[in-house]
Amino acid sequence: MDLKHSDVGPFSVAILNVAVNYYISHILLPQVNGILQKGYPPATTGPYSAHKCCHRST
Repeated sequence: MDLKHSDVGPFSVAILNVAVNYYISHILLPQVNGILQKGYPPATTGPYSAHKCCHRST
């Protein structure tokens, strides 16, 4: 990460980089993984759905 311009003056981008990496790996990704692990229903539009379209009963 590089600082191109700052209106507040110079500061260490390395500290910001550590904070962002920590947030992503310890907070954001576990939450997203938890949501995706539960799954989500396929989209439906009117009388059609992805399940009915792609899976035919025999």
